[in-house]
Amino acid sequence: MAATPRTCRRQRRHGRQVERGEKRPSPRYRDLLCLLYAADAHSLGIGGGARREAGARSNPDDSSLVAMLGGAASLLDQLGAAGAILQPRMFGVWKDELMQRRALLKLMGLATAEGFAPPDDVSLSRSGKPTPETAQDLEHLTDRYQALYHSTAPAVLMTLVVAHLETLRDLLRQGSPAPLRRRLFANRARAATFAGRLAFFDLRDSLSARGYYNLALESAREAGDHLQAAAALAHVAFIPAADYGYAAAVDYLRGAAHQVDKHPDGRVGSWLSAVESEILTNAGSHTAAPGGRRPGPRASRSTGADR
Repeated sequence: MAATPRTCRRQRRHGRQVERGEKRPSPRYRDLLCLLYAADAHSLGIGGGARREAGARSNPDDSSLVAMLGGAASLLDQLGAAGAILQPRMFGVWKDELMQRRALLKLMGLATAEGFAPPDDVSLSRSGKPTPETAQDLEHLTDRYQALYHSTAPAVLMTLVVAHLETLRDLLRQGSPAPLRRRLFANRARAATFAGRLAFFDLRDSLSARGYYNLALESAREAGDHLQAAAALAHVAFIPAADYGYAAAVDYLRGAAHQVDKHPDGRVGSWLSAVESEILTNAGSHTAAPGGRRPGPRASRSTGADR
């Protein structure tokens, strides 16, 4: 049913009354507000939820948008001077997250088409000029992401990695000497592979993971980095394999092996064999799996990605 102007005015008035605490939202709107802010009804002060026990700790992934963004800002501070490179693009990432929440608010009739989003400011989104020093800082940041993986909430870490990729896009679009450009592409290949791992293995978002891995593969080719291209292709193989698409997974692994043939490396070759062994074992081809061994999933995916 289409909303009339009177209905919209009534919904906005009701929203303001809820904000002032004059009324409680209906169960439907209460559920939508909980979804919007990724929090329970009690923490939002709108009732309907069980009171959290004193001293209970909340998971950063289940916290509100503000807590998630606060965690990302805190992590940005931990990265030190090199992290300042990401700050201009962080505003864009935060804005995108806010816009997604705003879209839900509009569906609820609690927000107008104006406001609720940070204003566009060109000065906040500039990433500086591509220089060897900038490339070195970005490489340092990529190493830090790997170190922070086991101690940081995936959604928080992903915010920084996305800002990292946006920063690289800005730098690459400005043009630079060929050696520096290849260096930036090589860094984007690593960062995008890491983003794909976060999206698929931690955030369970296979569609986004495919996009990140494809970006990693394109960047590795531009950089002439055959081993990073192999890592990207091998990581893609996990996605169809998770849906029992073993033939497609093996095709990706063959593509990865072809890249390794161009730049032989025993570590990456062994990792590819372990991944293939796992996939063939899961597919039921026990005789085809080397040694009939099935490596653990975390070990299989870590070796080639941590280059």
